[in-house]
Amino acid sequence: MKISRLKVFADLAHTGNFSEAARLNGISQSAVSQALQALEKSFAVPLIDRTQKHFALTPEGALLQRRARDLCTLYEKTTTELLELRNVVGGSVRVGIIPSVGNSREFPQTLRRFMEANPQVTIALTTEAGYGISSKIARGQLDIGIVVADKKQRSEDYAPLYEEALVAVCAPSNTLTFQRDVSLAELKTFPFLSYSDDLAMRRLVDSAFRAAGLECAPAKTFNSLDVLKRAVELNEGVAIVPADSVRSEVAAGTLCARPVRGVRLTRPIAAISRKNRPLTPAMRRFIEALKK
Repeated sequence: MKISRLKVFADLAHTGNFSEAARLNGISQSAVSQALQALEKSFAVPLIDRTQKHFALTPEGALLQRRARDLCTLYEKTTTELLELRNVVGGSVRVGIIPSVGNSREFPQTLRRFMEANPQVTIALTTEAGYGISSKIARGQLDIGIVVADKKQRSEDYAPLYEEALVAVCAPSNTLTFQRDVSLAELKTFPFLSYSDDLAMRRLVDSAFRAAGLECAPAKTFNSLDVLKRAVELNEGVAIVPADSVRSEVAAGTLCARPVRGVRLTRPIAAISRKNRPLTPAMRRFIEALKK
C-alpha cells in the first residue's frame, strides 16, 4: 500500500472536499477518487457513505482516518530520522510570513545567508496575515509560519524567535516630534490609528493600554501596516508600530519615531508548525537561522 494514498485519504477525510484534497496533494480530483477507490478495494470496505447528500465517512472510513493520520506522522518521523542519520539537509520548506516581518530589513539578509549555507534547500515563501498562515498550517498547506505569537493555538507548536521593539510614530509636523519619548496617555490626546480587530498587533496595542489603566478607541483602523504608515505620514493621527518597519521612513524624514515611556512595548515573533508533526532537518535549520 502506498503511503501517499493514505495521505490523500487523510486530507479528504479532514476537509470533506475532493478539490481541496487534490490541491493539498498537488494532484487532480480524479487522482483523489482513484486513491480512494484503491484503498476501498484493498480493504474491501466502503470508506465514504455514498448514500448521504453531503460528504460522510463510513465507520470503517472514520477508523482509517485516525490510523492514516498516525501512519503518515510515523512515516514523516521515520523519514526525518533517516535524513538526520545521513546528515542530509535538503528538500523544500513552505513558509508563510506576516508582511511586517517579511518586509523588514533583516529578513532578506537572513534568508540569503540561509540559502547560501543550505543550497540544497528550496524555500517556497508566501506573505499574508497571521490568521491566514495559521489556517494553512492546520490544513497542511504550509510547513512553517512566522507570526506574532500573541496567543497559542492548541493545534500548533511554537518556537520563539525574538522580541521586536514597538515605537510610537507621528508625522514630522506633529508636536510630539519635540519630545524625546511619549507616554500612552499622551498618545491618546491625538487621533490614534490602530489595526483591524483580527490582527495580532491590535490585540497587543489594546493590551498595552489596558495594562496602563487606559481605554483607547481608535479613530481609524487598518488591515495593512503599510496603509497605516501612509495615514500617519499624512498626519491623520499617531500610531504604535514595529520599530524595524519604519526605519526607512524615519531615515527619509517622512515619519518620526519615539519610544513609549513607562512601558516595555514589544511583540513576540515565533515560528509555528502543525502540532506533533516532525520537523525535517531543513525546517529546524531554517527556524534556527531566524532566531536573533
